[in-house]
Amino acid sequence: MSFQRVGKNILELLVLKKLLDGDRAKILSGKLKDNASASDYLLKKNLVSEEDLVKASAELFNIPFVRIQGRQLEPETLQTIPYDFCQRFNIVAFEKKGNVVQAAVAKPYFLKVGIRQGPLHTIEQEKGIVVEISATPKSDFEWALLYYKNRLSDESLPAVPSAIKTSELPSIALSAKNIDPKAIAKFPKDIIAKYQIAVFSAEKGLFKVGVVDPYDSRVDQILKFIEDKNQIKVEKYHITKDDLDYIIENWGKDKMGERVSQSTAGAPSPISVKDELRFSSPPVDTFKDEKVLSSEIKNVGGIYFFGDNAVAAPQIGRGENLRESTDLKDLAGADETDLDVFLGKQLSSKEEMIGIIQTGYMPKIVAGLFSLGVKFRASDIHIEPSKTRFRIRYRIDGQMQEFFYLPITLHPPMISRIKILSGLKIDEQRIPQDGRLNVKAQNHEIDVRVSSFPTVHGEKIVMRLLDKTTGKLTLEQLGIGGESLKRLRAEIDKPWGVIIATGPTGSGKTTTLYSIINSVSKPNINIITLEDPVEYDIEGINQAQVKPKIGFSFAEGLRSVLRQDPNVIMVGEIRDSETANLVTHAALTGHLVLTTLHTNDASSALPRLTNMKVEPFLITSSINAIIAQRLVRKLCPQCRKEANIPSEVRQEINAELKKIDNPQFFIAGKGCDQCFGGYLGRVGLYEVLTMSDKIEQAALQNQPASHIMKIAQDEGMITIRQDGILKSAQGLISLEEALKATND
Repeated sequence: MSFQRVGKNILELLVLKKLLDGDRAKILSGKLKDNASASDYLLKKNLVSEEDLVKASAELFNIPFVRIQGRQLEPETLQTIPYDFCQRFNIVAFEKKGNVVQAAVAKPYFLKVGIRQGPLHTIEQEKGIVVEISATPKSDFEWALLYYKNRLSDESLPAVPSAIKTSELPSIALSAKNIDPKAIAKFPKDIIAKYQIAVFSAEKGLFKVGVVDPYDSRVDQILKFIEDKNQIKVEKYHITKDDLDYIIENWGKDKMGERVSQSTAGAPSPISVKDELRFSSPPVDTFKDEKVLSSEIKNVGGIYFFGDNAVAAPQIGRGENLRESTDLKDLAGADETDLDVFLGKQLSSKEEMIGIIQTGYMPKIVAGLFSLGVKFRASDIHIEPSKTRFRIRYRIDGQMQEFFYLPITLHPPMISRIKILSGLKIDEQRIPQDGRLNVKAQNHEIDVRVSSFPTVHGEKIVMRLLDKTTGKLTLEQLGIGGESLKRLRAEIDKPWGVIIATGPTGSGKTTTLYSIINSVSKPNINIITLEDPVEYDIEGINQAQVKPKIGFSFAEGLRSVLRQDPNVIMVGEIRDSETANLVTHAALTGHLVLTTLHTNDASSALPRLTNMKVEPFLITSSINAIIAQRLVRKLCPQCRKEANIPSEVRQEINAELKKIDNPQFFIAGKGCDQCFGGYLGRVGLYEVLTMSDKIEQAALQNQPASHIMKIAQDEGMITIRQDGILKSAQGLISLEEALKATND
């Protein structure tokens, strides 16, 4: 038995074969020092399929790759290597010619180079044979081992040579006599099957646990976790695969052969090795308390609940359980950032997404989440874990909408997949992280901002979808029109001064500034922006991301920008008095400065700047215009319904209605194939305050915002509330939405 490794390690070889991303391999190589640990990690995280890994390992160690399933295996050949030894070391003899025995190993990545000693070498010496190693998939090995067991009676099984120890754990033969049926249910059935471990006795803080593979490092980690969390002692015993199958067959029964109803009082509570462990009561779902059968997909008001067995085993990389053999061919050459090509179509419904989720193939599941989000015009995708499952929500037109509840087993591979795509550390789960990626879906180029946040049940992920075409909208497309647009354009055309966009978080202030930048952008204009973060990449604009942690703040950035010969400067936000003063000075020295401020209306911006230690005379001299805004949902024109407005409400808004010929009011319909719940997109409500002599005098005298607002209205400014009423009277939005958004 001899073999030599050729050239590269397993990570480098997988990259060379295009089975693993190069950047990901570099990260892993710094943490995983040998082939065994690297391979174990890749399989555990589903980063590569088991068959691909076995083939690569065969190439690495310069040994053949064989398929043995279906072969006629001779009992004499099988007996060359004892059954217990085969079971322990994942090896089986499949061919013998003279004294040369061909043996297939299911985990070749654990082989040691140039081995000339050890248990297999002992067998060679005792039996006078030479063993030549080949690599085979785990499924083939398991078939051969079962064939071995079925062809040989217990008496004919060869003894393990004395020099070979099968396990350091004490062995125990399990039967109905020494198994406590209630103890079996201490571990969930899927955990028993996955990790090949089971409790067969539980009494007074002592668990006796049967282990099929004593050399599986995951088992030690899990049992240590259970001991620490529950303050119990665990005793391990070596059991056979038959014993484990026997336990699984009788899981949930009060005695062997008799099934107990799930509602029976006093049934033991399963232990979750993933969650905080408690024996007193089963875990309670923090989200919807929907009862779903393990293989069921339940539709509750358009929200889909997946049972634990309704999804195939999750795979994060190229998988071995793909239902279509063509998937591997598609993936081999597909650009995973072009989701329409990668998925083979543009998703148009939740039902299409269900089919993708059921495959368990994580690259396509994550791609589908993005594609569906773009289809429904979502601004954010939320992935939120609870104890027993996790939910996926989309923020559509400003409102959170629940789409799916998935088994918690899908959560870790989904998070890992998203982290890999966005450049986050997959092994860091204790602190928040931020990343980004670019994808193309539904013929839109999307910039995705990823934020991870550790919670008690696992990492919550929020992905913001930024459509790059949104940054190119005109002021009219945003919803600014009439007198407000006329006033704003006059101030934009001035060569210097400050234009401030105000409003709460998420009201579209930055998008408004981008629209202004697009309207003034020309080859003879130098435009520089300071942003946190850069939301849209605009051609021909010099955009910079501030980094306060290293001293590159808005204030420091603005000082440097002034030495870059700018015509137009955008400062993402006025956060402090230093930035506020620099903005006014920059405007007075001949620059058009665009920025944002958090106030509820336009008139409140002037007192706010005074409170930030900006001299009133600088404020009145530098500011051109202040825009206040809100975002509200637009009604779907296909399914909206006419609304009857009560007479008392009409009297309240009578002044605004006089400005509209034949006002018509509508409310949202039930929804159609063109919209989501009766709404289709969003539109802005705006008020534009421009400086006048009276407003300047009021600001210099430190008059309150209400006084400044009255002056502006007397001079013809349309308020946000008035703009909302006008848009509702035109049928764009509902009156209820308009009044709700402007009820400050």
